[in-house]
Amino acid sequence: KDISGKVVANKRKHILTRLSQVTDQRILELPSLVEKQRIRVLQILVHVLSNVQYFSKYQGLTKVSQFRMLEIILDHGICKWAPRCFSFASYALFDDSDAAFFDASIRVANLAIELAKRFQNRSKNWKQFVTADALVYRHWTQPLVANVDPSLYLYEQFLKQGKLDDAFQSVALYIYTYYFAGLHLQPLLKDMKAMCALQWQYGSKLRVLHMLPLFQLVMNLSGQSNDILDMYNGEAMDYRNMIGWGDDKGRCGEVAQWSYSLHLYVYCEEWGKANEMYDKLINEDIGFLRSFPMWHCRIFFFALVAMHNASTSKGLKRHKWNKAIEKHMKLMRMWVLERKAINLVHKLQLLNAVQLTLKRPYPKDEILMAAFDKAILVASRAGFFQDAALAAAHAARAVEKPMTKLDYATFAQQAYNKWGALGVVRHLAENELLHREAADQSDPHLSSKFMGALRSKDRLRESSSRIISELQR
Repeated sequence: KDISGKVVANKRKHILTRLSQVTDQRILELPSLVEKQRIRVLQILVHVLSNVQYFSKYQGLTKVSQFRMLEIILDHGICKWAPRCFSFASYALFDDSDAAFFDASIRVANLAIELAKRFQNRSKNWKQFVTADALVYRHWTQPLVANVDPSLYLYEQFLKQGKLDDAFQSVALYIYTYYFAGLHLQPLLKDMKAMCALQWQYGSKLRVLHMLPLFQLVMNLSGQSNDILDMYNGEAMDYRNMIGWGDDKGRCGEVAQWSYSLHLYVYCEEWGKANEMYDKLINEDIGFLRSFPMWHCRIFFFALVAMHNASTSKGLKRHKWNKAIEKHMKLMRMWVLERKAINLVHKLQLLNAVQLTLKRPYPKDEILMAAFDKAILVASRAGFFQDAALAAAHAARAVEKPMTKLDYATFAQQAYNKWGALGVVRHLAENELLHREAADQSDPHLSSKFMGALRSKDRLRESSSRIISELQR
């Protein structure tokens, strides 16, 4: 049997108390661990837990083991396995609904990176001493794009060392971070093809299965599939056929498939299909992925679907969707206003703008434009072109003036192109979901106003902090 939740909760509180009694500097200055037996214990646990911490059915035992590793280091000193022990502990501590545990998790993840730097003199680069787990939590306090290069570096280094499990775990962080950061899709698609083939070659079929939904999504978004709305057939899904997916081996990755299908259908403005995915996903427990960007995006898309349904419903149905909206918005506000999640600021601004369209009497164009322009500008400056396009597409439907509609629709088309989502542009144009004239327009004023902003880590951090303060007021 697994360890009970009560035991795990008590252990978490104990670790939280211990961490609160020691400063970061004190931890970083701990003496070196000299007892070979304890070093060997940590080494064995690191190798065991790196493979099972997310997918083990014994999550209670896993977390208690991770806490015990942290205790050994705090009690006896630091060795080269310490950064990875801290990485694991950040996962075990994480709880975004509790400020104390959330702060402790982020703190421990940052300590894992700082501890790794302590060993840089013994190696060419400190990054090989830390796992992808420690990098995951940086998306709360740093731009998503800041994780792209380090995760790719980890993959290359672990691959050279023959550490395939660590290498393929870093692959997962790389592809997910790249996609959610809004970088151009074409290089990602090329990398995913090569990485899937390599993992397949080394027999890591489970990791391939987990990667396939995002792989197929990128294929569809970029226009390199026969049917943009079909997430079950295509080049990526050929791997499933070779494995016999859905037969006696279960349907690994299907919930992720629903989640990425939801993204696709919202981008393509296929609200009926988006509703189907919403119904499938709304009661799905995302588990350990609560600390990952995909959970934030799922709630974001849930809110957009709920708002669309509220706008087309009346009476009790509208009341039901308004309650759903408030539930999703409460989470988004908590993440942005309390947890200071800088990569979600523009998403909350977009949701606030869309929510304005539900008010009666219907707001004037000037009010709507001011709200949507904030979201578009912040998303563009941070390089989230997919969200800038989404905001512009919603603005094009929200405003009433024909020329303003055309301006927003034109910008949406430009932003989707900059993201590399040519399939989305084609689908919207063919189905007249994008303004008819938008695909033929090229407005230099819009390009200079919205698209001229360059990606900048410091700029994003400063602007996000200022906007969070404004939203709190």
